[in-house]
Amino acid sequence: MSGTDPAPARKGLFEFLDSKFGFWLVTTLFVAVWSSSYAAIDRYMHKDEAERTRAAESARRDMDAVLKVVPLLFADDAGQQDLAVKLLLSLRSKKALEDDSLALVQAVLDARLKTGSGAGATDNERRQAALILKAEDGDRIAAIANPTAASATPAAMPPTLAVARQLNDAELPPRVYLQIGDEADRDVAKRLRSAFASANVLAPGIELVDARHTPDRSDLRYCADKLDASALARVSAVLQQSRVTVANRPLPPAACRSVRFNHMELWLQRGASAAASG
Repeated sequence: MSGTDPAPARKGLFEFLDSKFGFWLVTTLFVAVWSSSYAAIDRYMHKDEAERTRAAESARRDMDAVLKVVPLLFADDAGQQDLAVKLLLSLRSKKALEDDSLALVQAVLDARLKTGSGAGATDNERRQAALILKAEDGDRIAAIANPTAASATPAAMPPTLAVARQLNDAELPPRVYLQIGDEADRDVAKRLRSAFASANVLAPGIELVDARHTPDRSDLRYCADKLDASALARVSAVLQQSRVTVANRPLPPAACRSVRFNHMELWLQRGASAAASG
């Protein structure tokens, strides 16, 4: 008979198992395996309950966060109101909440936006609406600030944010972002901003851009298929009454990928102040 006789090996194994150390090692391994298996089975049997508990705790934390922020919207101090809007926008953009809570936050923001874009809105309400709109138009604003990066394909909206967003593009109010390439033109931009407010057109802000990107002649930029005709007419009427001559400049489709409904940009030529007073 060829090969190694297994009898000595079996004998050695049995002797090892009969020893105190061998017995301790085997029983320890057995207990460890059993405990691990039992824990795994227990987790499997109660996984639904654990998930429900986790979800309930997460929802509670989310609601606590929202309930702490929302009252600031109705504070007497305008700074606290603005802070509340910024905190809600931050919670939304960072996906710091569950989907249901994100939807609640978006509903609150929608309500503030609707109030701030109404004809009877106060200065505080208009300012809050402007903050919200700047967040809604963030992709396009970033593209204006960095034209080189804007040529790349824009990143897709995070799925959670897409689910939470309740705002219908068609409901966004008309708004005009003013672009200047020279601080000397800020005064005429401020006058136009006030004129737009009187016509119930939001002008969220005045942005100083690289003078090399300003046009030789002031122009109004927009996406033709994302603009209500009445909104364009209102803006054109304000410009005419303000004696500011501009050329309408519809944006090409590639530039409209990150533009939302009723978004317009008034790009003022350098020396616009002198042109407006002339």
